[in-house]
Amino acid sequence: MLVRLTLAAMLFAGTAFAADAPLQDYSKMPPDLAARAKIFDEAQLHGDGAALKDVLADDYTLVNGGATVSGKAAFIRDYTDPNFKVLPFHIGEQIIKVWPNGAVLGGRVLFRFTQDGKPGESDFRFADIWAKRGGQWRVIFTEVTRLPKK
Repeated sequence: MLVRLTLAAMLFAGTAFAADAPLQDYSKMPPDLAARAKIFDEAQLHGDGAALKDVLADDYTLVNGGATVSGKAAFIRDYTDPNFKVLPFHIGEQIIKVWPNGAVLGGRVLFRFTQDGKPGESDFRFADIWAKRGGQWRVIFTEVTRLPKK
């Protein structure tokens, strides 16, 4: 669950939190990267293991807000756990850096979820490192920094 919490803290968010709000502004990214970023965001929101398996690189690494390190299998296991549900989120204070075959997408998220029916939230900043491999964008690394509670 610690991986989940800080992993959750790895997603994106900020200030708005409406179910119909876009997860993030994809318009400032190359279209092929934007499409993959949207798949990644929605896969986390809906616990879509197949989409996560596709968008995460096999050598994916997560350094979560609790300073623990995990990989692709743990990420997918956590986000597909039927007792864990991600609530709609918004990525604020976006960071978008793109270069040939690489990118950093990050921002701030107030990540809300339920675990075993109990609500939880984590406020954090994150950075996802993307690499274009074999013509397809994949997340290869994520770093999460949990923000102190106010």
